[in-house]
Amino acid sequence: MAEDRYDIPLGDPYLRWLIGPGLIAARGGFVDPRNEEIRTPVLIGFRDTTIEAIEQGLDFAEDGENGAAWRDGLAIPAFLKSFNDLTKRLRPDSDDPRGLLEKAGVVMGFASDSALAAYQREAEARSDNSFVPQRIFSVAPGPAIDPDRTGDTEDVGNFADPWRNIDVALTERLLVPFYKEVGGGEDLSFLRRAQSTALFGQSTVVAVIDDAVAYANSRFEAFDPATSAFRTSVSSAWIQRDPAGLVFDRAGIDGQLAAVAAAGMSADDEAVYRRAGVLDFGRLDRHSLAYRASHGTAVLDLANGAPAGDMAELATRNLKVVQLPLEVIRDTSLSRLDAYVFPGFIYLLFNVVIETLMAKFPNFPLVDEEVEITVLPMVVNMSIGNTAGPHDGGSVLERGFDFILRWWNDFVAPLALTLPSGNSHLARIHAGATLRGVPGTASAARVFDWQVQPDDKTESAVEIWLPPIDDPFAPPAPRVRVKALPPGKPDGAAGFDWVTEFDAAAFVQPFGAIDNAWLSVTYSFNPLDRRGVFMVNIAPTAFANPDLAGTPDVFLAPPGRWRILIEKVTPEPGDLPIEAWVQRDDTPFNFRRLGRQSYFNNACYERYDATGHPIEEDPPDGCMVRRSGSMSAIATGCRPVVVGGAVRTEPVNGSREFVLARYSAGGPASTPPCPDEPERKGPDVVARSDDSRVAHGVLAAGTASGSTVSVGGTSIASPQVANALARMADAGVPPTRTQIQAAAEAVVAGPVERVGAGIVRSEHTPSATRPLVQRPGPPD
Repeated sequence: MAEDRYDIPLGDPYLRWLIGPGLIAARGGFVDPRNEEIRTPVLIGFRDTTIEAIEQGLDFAEDGENGAAWRDGLAIPAFLKSFNDLTKRLRPDSDDPRGLLEKAGVVMGFASDSALAAYQREAEARSDNSFVPQRIFSVAPGPAIDPDRTGDTEDVGNFADPWRNIDVALTERLLVPFYKEVGGGEDLSFLRRAQSTALFGQSTVVAVIDDAVAYANSRFEAFDPATSAFRTSVSSAWIQRDPAGLVFDRAGIDGQLAAVAAAGMSADDEAVYRRAGVLDFGRLDRHSLAYRASHGTAVLDLANGAPAGDMAELATRNLKVVQLPLEVIRDTSLSRLDAYVFPGFIYLLFNVVIETLMAKFPNFPLVDEEVEITVLPMVVNMSIGNTAGPHDGGSVLERGFDFILRWWNDFVAPLALTLPSGNSHLARIHAGATLRGVPGTASAARVFDWQVQPDDKTESAVEIWLPPIDDPFAPPAPRVRVKALPPGKPDGAAGFDWVTEFDAAAFVQPFGAIDNAWLSVTYSFNPLDRRGVFMVNIAPTAFANPDLAGTPDVFLAPPGRWRILIEKVTPEPGDLPIEAWVQRDDTPFNFRRLGRQSYFNNACYERYDATGHPIEEDPPDGCMVRRSGSMSAIATGCRPVVVGGAVRTEPVNGSREFVLARYSAGGPASTPPCPDEPERKGPDVVARSDDSRVAHGVLAAGTASGSTVSVGGTSIASPQVANALARMADAGVPPTRTQIQAAAEAVVAGPVERVGAGIVRSEHTPSATRPLVQRPGPPD
């Protein structure tokens, strides 16, 4: 292998699956009416280049077909570019004039199938090091918002940027002094419209990125004595749905509530959503806000934290919402949410800056000069996650979060991000082993037993991560090879081939039906963190659409105990540690069941002790299947605050008041270096996720105003810590990992990799005082 050549597969393993056997046309996508090509949202990781260069394909070979296909098939949303430009003004840097997204090395775009294929061809064909390791090192695709929508040119407009309206909403009427000189004859009517939209609440902004947020719920309203009316505490909401999505500010939501009240439907939340187009029963889709419970509503309620009826505190609230599209949540793996989560996070940052400008300058000074502003602190909660990934803080999303959180706290305003540790501690989704000795010996090979369940209507996947190599520009000889065997097949079964490290050729079964493969083993390498990953994908074991049963050339994978064989092939005698994670495949909250979680099932794993109780920590028996290291794959970075779950118990004879929730996951497999932050051993803290062993969950707001539901898991613990961080920021305390760890009480037993510094108690319990009436009258 030449020293200066990548003959190895680069980029994201999911991309290889999609453009290979993964049925691009069947996964759904935006359909561009101009050429009928699907456009897929992608999260792009890069370094040492600019967004303009990426969009124009300047890092591709000159005059090459790949660069032309990439340039013609990629569009980066305008609001992301506007935000990147804005950050240059927030923090001018003569040494590095690039914007924040360019410094962080991550941006989101919409790519056609031709562009995705061109990227992969370029990465695999370039004869030097300049492309992937130096420039664009990852293109991670996500599901499209509405695969059934085709639209037409007049309806969709410039389909290359389906989120063009976000840029209009954020920048067109506001950032004139930043982006153009104000001269005579300029139409300034849009500036005057900003006068009535100043901040309602002046406290720390609390934001959520989640599914199904009932923003019209009376829990998020307060009485405004200045207008003798109720006003929403939700200052902005982005509903990521349809090519363009829906964007509401506070005035818009107040207008929705007033219009419904004027029509005599003041107690009908659904009427608000129907009139706004958020709830549309004419669409053949799931209508989350028509259900009794909605995950995002409960999360926002707990993050808000103000006691019901406390109008003084509710009036200080400043809430923001990003609602993820159904296609992201419906994907049982949640493995492709990055392309929506990241722009949602940037939208919140952009919005809080603009909102601060509007509050300080109601008439917006019409001068071409720098303006000094103090941006409000913000705490963002994202109660979502997945299980497969490097678990070392090195994913593109985690790197982006870490850089942006550090930069924003250093140069703009206090900013915190809270994430749940995950509920997979006992799910058997993690396995690890060390290959020792030389090839051909028993210690140089391992077998992971992988139990794939029947009636699983979605794909199942396992990722096998290798340790970093010393020099990504000169990869060593292959170290490992991997083979996957269906139930009942012996080790030497014909037709099932090995895939070796650095092997660009993927194994697909059956060979003659690539587009309908029921088994794929691929290898990909990321030069940034110098790690390679094998990915084993299998097709569903049952049809989600029964009409496909019996269709020729449509294959199902057999359920049962699959075996993943891993062998050391390097003659070097040293130890080679490997880690494997099963991708999440369970059905999300409140959705119709499609996926069934697969898991590792080696005989050495013992689930129960002699008394019949679950074994909660790994015994020292060396079993490859492990409980440790099962935390969320997007929660292993250095900067976010990660939260585990605890169960409340009654004190008996001095026993502890809280115990660790059995499902609460912890401990990344390889702790990343965290400069200026505490070492990442697991969650930072825990919070209440269950009221007791028998009363599962925590009471929080239901979808309809006045209703209460019980929702549990670490995703419910996380927003309670977000509320605590917001209160710290209100008091002038930085909302950091160090500060929240200092505020925790070390009263929960368990390993530090799961408990962290202890429990953070909710200062308020909204459910305890929640009235069962809707929109109470003004206070006496």
